Parts: sequence; structure tokens; C-alpha cells
Amino acid sequence: PHSAVGGAPQDMKYHGEESHLIVGERNMIREGVTINIGTELGGNLTRVGDDNVFMANSHVAHDCHVGNGVILANNVMLAGHVRVHDGAILNGGVGVHHFTTVGTLAYIGGLSRITQDIPPFVIADGRPARPRSVNVIGLKRAGFDDETIRCIKSAFKLLYRSDRQARDALDELREMYPEVAPVQRMVAFVEATEEGRQGRQFEDRDRDVNQSGASDCETGEKTP
Repeated sequence: PHSAVGGAPQDMKYHGEESHLIVGERNMIREGVTINIGTELGGNLTRVGDDNVFMANSHVAHDCHVGNGVILANNVMLAGHVRVHDGAILNGGVGVHHFTTVGTLAYIGGLSRITQDIPPFVIADGRPARPRSVNVIGLKRAGFDDETIRCIKSAFKLLYRSDRQARDALDELREMYPEVAPVQRMVAFVEATEEGRQGRQFEDRDRDVNQSGASDCETGEKTP
């Protein structure tokens, strides 16, 4: 009841041009949820994948890309152009700044304020939110083995618990775990975030990404 799916974007630059919302299969959309269509800047498209849960009064703004198996708890607010990758969980009252990306299987604590990209596989919390630890429970539920989880935890410590500069840590992780795909995914994500304006990797490139091809949230790939 009282949901509004496919409504006009809440963006002053929108003037009624043709735009779309694509929603996949088996999504649970609860009371008071709002999901808006896109704007010209975002390619006139908002995209939602499969098997997501949108709890009461959560909001997905224009040009967001939500992957598969995502959970938005009550009153979560995604601003425009946000990307939420597969398996991420955003707990109640989380607010997400426009153009921010939340990585695969990230777990965001309730009432957090996200102003920069959150890398995959981590637990983040705070105002503003910061990576606090590895989402071990989420990784196990997704089928990651113990050795892969150990590698991810090692990568997390090097990136967020050591005194190394980000560039040095990323170079070291490339050499340490060249064959561990999840670690290399973290490396690529953090590198892109470091290069992005104010830690939001798509803020200056969103138009190019939408015109050139699919983002991570559009591939339909399942985790892991």
C-alpha cells in the first residue's frame, strides 16, 4: 500500500522528458516505498535487479542502479545516481549521498551517513560511515571459503589498519594476491574511489559510464 514505483524524479533539472525505470524479478516492495525514473544526466534510467527487499518507506531516487539480492531496511534513502552492488545490506535510516557506490556484500549499520564509496565485503558504520571490519558472516552466507575470507581480511587490514599510503597498499595487494579475485575486486574498487572526486568514483564519469556500457549493477552476475 501507498508505494509509488516509477514516479517522476525529484530533480529540478527534469522537465518531463521520456525516462524509464527497469525492475527485475522477485523484488519485495513494501509499504510507502518510492522508486523514481531517471534523468538525462543518468541516461534517463533507474535500474533495479532481482531478488531485492525494499522495506517500508525506503526511497530509491532517480538514476540509481541497485543490483541483486540487496536489502534496504526501513527509511533507507538513496539519493540520485547511487549504485548499490549485489548482496549489500543497508540497515534502517541509512542516508546515501548522490553518486556514491556501495560495494558487493557490504553491510551498513543503521542511521549511518554515507558520503563516500563503501568498498565490497566490509562492515561500515558511522556519521560519516567508515569501513570498520570485514563482513565475515555475509561472506560465509554467500559461499566464500575460509581461505578467501582470510585473504580479504588481510587485504582489509593492509588498507585500513596499517600506516601505508593507499597507493602503496594497493600495489602490495596486487603482488600478494594476484589470483584471489575478491581481493583484486577490492583493489580495483578502492583505486577507482581514490581517483574519484571526494571519494565518489562515478561523480565525474556518470554520463560516460551510462553511455558507454553496463555498470557492475547491470551485468546480472550473481555473487560470489
